[in-house]
Amino acid sequence: MSSDPRIDQLLEHLFETKSTPEEVCKEYPELLPEVRHRWREINAVESHIDQLFPPSAQLPPHSSADPDPAKLPEIPGYRVESILGRGGVGVVYKAYHLKLNRTVAMKMLLSGAYASSAELARFTREARAIASIDCPQIVQVHDIGEFDGRAFFTMEFVPGGSLAQKLAGIPQPPAQAAALVATVADAIGRAHKLGILHRDLKPANILLTSEGQPKICDFGLASSSSADMALTLSGVRLGTPSYMAPEQAHGKLREMGPAVDVYSLGAILYEMLTGRPPFRGESAAETERQLLTQEPVAPSRLCPKVPRDLETICLKCLHKDPKRRYDTGLTLSEDLVRFQHGEPIVARPIGAVERSIKFLRRHPTLSVAVASALLLLAVLLSGAIWMMLQRKDVSNAVDTDLKDVAALQQRARWTDARTALDRASAHLGNGGPFELQRRITRAAADLDLVMAVDQVRLSRVTSGQQVIDNRKASAKYAQLFRDARLGSMPDSPADVAHRIRQSAIRSALIAACDDWAACADNSERHWVFDLARRVDPDPQGWRDRVFDEAAWANPDALAKLSDSLPPDLQSLSLLLTFGDQLRIAGRDAAPFLRRVQQQHPDDFWANLVLGNVLLYRLPSQALGYYRAALSSRPGAAVGYCVVGDALRLLDSNDEAIRYYEKAIAIAPRFARGYTSLGLSLEAESKPDAAANYYQRALQVDPDYSWTYYNMGDALLDKGQLDAALEQFHRADALDPGNPLVFNHIRTIQIRQGRVLQVWQEWRQIIKTDPPSHDAWWGYAELSLFLGKEDEYKLARTQLLRRFGDNRDPLVTEKVAKACLLLPGTDDEMRAAAVLADRAVVSIGSVDDHLYPYFMFAKALSEYRLGKFQQAVEILHGPASKVLAASPKLLEAMAQQKLDHAETARELLDAAIRSSRWDLAEADSRDTWMMHILRHEAEAMIRN
Repeated sequence: MSSDPRIDQLLEHLFETKSTPEEVCKEYPELLPEVRHRWREINAVESHIDQLFPPSAQLPPHSSADPDPAKLPEIPGYRVESILGRGGVGVVYKAYHLKLNRTVAMKMLLSGAYASSAELARFTREARAIASIDCPQIVQVHDIGEFDGRAFFTMEFVPGGSLAQKLAGIPQPPAQAAALVATVADAIGRAHKLGILHRDLKPANILLTSEGQPKICDFGLASSSSADMALTLSGVRLGTPSYMAPEQAHGKLREMGPAVDVYSLGAILYEMLTGRPPFRGESAAETERQLLTQEPVAPSRLCPKVPRDLETICLKCLHKDPKRRYDTGLTLSEDLVRFQHGEPIVARPIGAVERSIKFLRRHPTLSVAVASALLLLAVLLSGAIWMMLQRKDVSNAVDTDLKDVAALQQRARWTDARTALDRASAHLGNGGPFELQRRITRAAADLDLVMAVDQVRLSRVTSGQQVIDNRKASAKYAQLFRDARLGSMPDSPADVAHRIRQSAIRSALIAACDDWAACADNSERHWVFDLARRVDPDPQGWRDRVFDEAAWANPDALAKLSDSLPPDLQSLSLLLTFGDQLRIAGRDAAPFLRRVQQQHPDDFWANLVLGNVLLYRLPSQALGYYRAALSSRPGAAVGYCVVGDALRLLDSNDEAIRYYEKAIAIAPRFARGYTSLGLSLEAESKPDAAANYYQRALQVDPDYSWTYYNMGDALLDKGQLDAALEQFHRADALDPGNPLVFNHIRTIQIRQGRVLQVWQEWRQIIKTDPPSHDAWWGYAELSLFLGKEDEYKLARTQLLRRFGDNRDPLVTEKVAKACLLLPGTDDEMRAAAVLADRAVVSIGSVDDHLYPYFMFAKALSEYRLGKFQQAVEILHGPASKVLAASPKLLEAMAQQKLDHAETARELLDAAIRSSRWDLAEADSRDTWMMHILRHEAEAMIRN
């Protein structure tokens, strides 16, 4: 078979484009015969697979070939609770088996009936491979089935996370490492006895029970026969580069035996002993190059406490020659047990001659000099070689550690990054080459700066993005950039951008610039926007369009830009900053942020920002994204806090309290955690305990406005109007313009008998035609409640003009209800009905807590359009359970229109009896709407 790399590239192009061999070989006609031959072989293999594993039935026309894995499937007999993980082919859910009353892990093929035959065969093979091995250290298969054309199987749920999560770059005690690998090797040895190879052993595929016992999972690359081997074409590499054997890297499938798993076990043992795998480059290709051309650094050189016998066992597993390794997992396990019991091991360390030969093979130029010098001064040169070898190993170790630091700080794993940095310093000792010392010092300063800018962003976003927090964040960014000698105002933005692009931590600094633009005030926005545009220019000019000050202040321009902005841009921070501004501008940011999250499903910020947008609309979906954010940064207190927020909205208050307590335990000065815990305790009817936590929140952060807001809300519920008003004014001073605070101030003023004053002040605001719906919400209702019908009609016209094209369901539902409270022109009623329909379509699930409210808006629109029976049918559903007497009043009018006069009167009487009608207590939109509908119903039914 030809080794020309162009052939593999042309075959890959055939897979991706579904072209013909003749089409892809237009520029390389000399390769056409070989490409055509290889393509026939591939098709023959796929045909054979189809015979072994027939594909599932075709999906129905309305099904999706690749469903969104973030949407939890509804599978008969199971309650799917959350996503545990996902890969390119499958997604793993946490589910509950209803009949057997047990939690399971459910692995489902993503691509459904349109999956390739190889994907289906590999998926089926994995289930069969696991089921065929009777071993407690291998995750057991419970069931296999199909749902909506997607194959799935269920396994036992292992709650302790993966070995990769436990390791996190930290060396483990040698005794524990030997015990765990011995257990895993024994289990793999049992699979080897059955002729099954795993071929993808790595820490991520070893799960841990709550007691810390290992269990092996993910047999997706397992093979047990020549037919299984045919699932992978010759020359294609399988596995994960840092843990794969050299023969796997070469793609020599016919040479693979139990020794490939033994090598992977050795790599796992190596990582447990040293904190990193034996080989890890900046790319998969670089890792494979190291694997094929270098020998692993002895573990004891990286961690001097590694026992010699355990190091010998580890290096025997990692031998380049498969025949020099342990023959199966069982023999490896037996030798590890000998080590544990203090008995002599079978493995023996390589001698000095073999070590020298290996070194000289890796350095052929040096070998000539060594051979010549050995003739003159063997003893002296032996020492020189050893010193050179040792110095090179130290240099390689430091270089690897610094790469680990960069990779870990990219994932915000600050403790692990600091550990890797300390490890690099330890390798160098008190001396070492000046260049290495300089690199370590520079890496330490970079790590400090990355952590600092991340903390600024985290503090700003997690505190609710109050005005005062934005000001603090902007000032802190300016200070950090100035202290790092990157520059700040009034330096030239072009010069600052150039220094950032030259930095080793440019990605973190670009993200900081994007977030700085989101919090900069008017006096500094022009300079910061200029910097954000220059710092990471893209050929299509998306940065220029996003950070256009005119568009930033124009909600319609932002909404239009969101439709064209591609979610796969390289700069994730740019996309998330834009999505958050879209939300602040009152537009529905969820569709855009969903597309971004799908491109970055494991990113902390992508999940957190999307969860924030969905929290009050779809808390069950927000919970899933929050859990994903938490899993990617388990050390971030806000992750626990937002999960608690979603649980509280889903009425899981006890569980929410546990998450809030965890957040406080991680960050004792986290004001949001104390305030949220106080909210949950209020819901548990524990006002004194809640007040205590509010006070603790103010002690750690007296500028956290939401604490004052919640305290004011609690006082308002008790009828202590003056005390509540004082708290709301404090919140307003810290976060001016917050509509929730402003609405509560209005509520108190109305209860104090100042309703006309409130309306007059509100009218002055409306005359400015404010762009945000928050400023309008309730004005039309209050005008009609006060009998100012002309003012109501004018407000309705303005609402439909300004928000008629809005796509945010939280806005469209409110505008629809406001505009349908009084009959209007046909055009007005149809426009309002479109908004109601838009809100209902967006809700997605009848289980959502907003669904009944949206359905009431739909019933109101049906009534105004003359579809009285349809309105009645809707009002007999979930819409009847919200908004106090309003549903009964609306149904009474619909029944009257249907000539059911007796039923209409009964409903009207029941509605009046069911609610309080004291005008002094009419202090909210829902109450104003209820009074408006009663007035209309009585005029219709009583007369």
